[in-house]
Amino acid sequence: MSKRKAPRSQHGWVSQEAWDAALASKGVVLVTVHGTGDGDTTDAGTRWWQIGSDFIERVGREQPLSDTTITALPFHWSGANSDFDRYQSSKVLNRALSYLRSQSIRHHVLAHSHGGNVVQNAFQYHGAKNVARSPISTYGAPFFQRRRNFVNRIAIFGNFISFIVSILALAGSFYQLFIQDSLETSNYRRLIENISRAPFDIIGSLIIIPITWRFAILPLLNKYTFLREQGKIRITYISSKHDEVLRLLPQLLKISPPDLVTRAGTRRKIIQNITSIGIVLAVAYELFWIFYSYIVNPIMRGEPIFDIGTSLSGFLLGGYITYVEFLIISIIMAFSTSAIVANFINYGAFNTLRNSALGEDHDYNLVDIKRTSSSMKEFGSAIVTEILLEKIDLGGITEDQRYEVTRTFYSNVIMNESNSIHSELFTVWQTLNHGLYHNAYFRDDEVIALTAKIIAEHLSKAPAR
Repeated sequence: MSKRKAPRSQHGWVSQEAWDAALASKGVVLVTVHGTGDGDTTDAGTRWWQIGSDFIERVGREQPLSDTTITALPFHWSGANSDFDRYQSSKVLNRALSYLRSQSIRHHVLAHSHGGNVVQNAFQYHGAKNVARSPISTYGAPFFQRRRNFVNRIAIFGNFISFIVSILALAGSFYQLFIQDSLETSNYRRLIENISRAPFDIIGSLIIIPITWRFAILPLLNKYTFLREQGKIRITYISSKHDEVLRLLPQLLKISPPDLVTRAGTRRKIIQNITSIGIVLAVAYELFWIFYSYIVNPIMRGEPIFDIGTSLSGFLLGGYITYVEFLIISIIMAFSTSAIVANFINYGAFNTLRNSALGEDHDYNLVDIKRTSSSMKEFGSAIVTEILLEKIDLGGITEDQRYEVTRTFYSNVIMNESNSIHSELFTVWQTLNHGLYHNAYFRDDEVIALTAKIIAEHLSKAPAR
């Protein structure tokens, strides 16, 4: 087989070496997709998804796969908590899986955490003709249910109308240039006008059509392809009822914006800020008129400076009047706008924190988080299996250790109770992260055995090359 360039972009890639090995595989290719914060630029390593990892090696040694050659194909993406990165990297994953399928290379996709959303995006938004036939297993994936936001839907509608109009304009230009004018050659003036105008119409249409195709027609075609191919999807969801991410993230969506700022506090702050401006302006007013009246003006008129008269009290009174004016304005604004300002601050702060936690930075609004794919209800005849594990081996970490490292991390970092950050806090954080149920799937004997069994079952239904 001739070498083919590995699919790659700035958002996601597979290395050329791993790609060549996958294309030459006579066994099964395990396409591994890591989750948030678990990325690495190298293919080989100790992370579960890397070549030579303990998880990959143990899966290959399980009885159902002991006679099968296992080739790992790590899929790299940023691992950032960003819906935009997950969406963009899924385009590259779609190309990789499509080619593996087109070459009848037996493969199985393994995705952890938000890697499951990368896989979901690959077959749901970028064309599912080949990708939908790729068997998939996910581990603790918090599948996002999305809906295009209002502005994005308006943009798609506008692009769709522009696409139709551009097609009609292009057809009309060709008709005028090559058909109508040939029938009306006697009208030479009109012939010359059409010949001079048509190229601009044609060029404009040829520029607009690809743009509108990309942003309006292609998403609709991909949606249609997904709906048509969804019956071929074979996906297994593996999760634990103790998984911290799957328990906490859905709850985050249900939290209402808290009253971080009250209306009464907002009123006091508005009055304070506006009256502060009034004080500054009042003092500036007094200083300006004192300086002008008792220094600048006397000098200009050749009179003694600082010849203070009764008019000084008038200047001082003017400053107090300025302050009172701003005080009245501040009270009016405080009582008329405090509710709007308080709600705006609360909503903005809450959504900023929520969006940061969930990585919402794309064209889709997040409406729900599920243990299974957002398209579960649409799969129809798809082969869908959900495995909810009762217990997961934490790799020797006890509940007492989890509590202790959590308490230490909270008191020293979150509450900053100590005068200095302890040198062992990094080790504490590593232990805490290692002891999460969400990150323990690939150390669990039951998960490893299930993975090998699922892969073997799918291999038995796929023809060998």
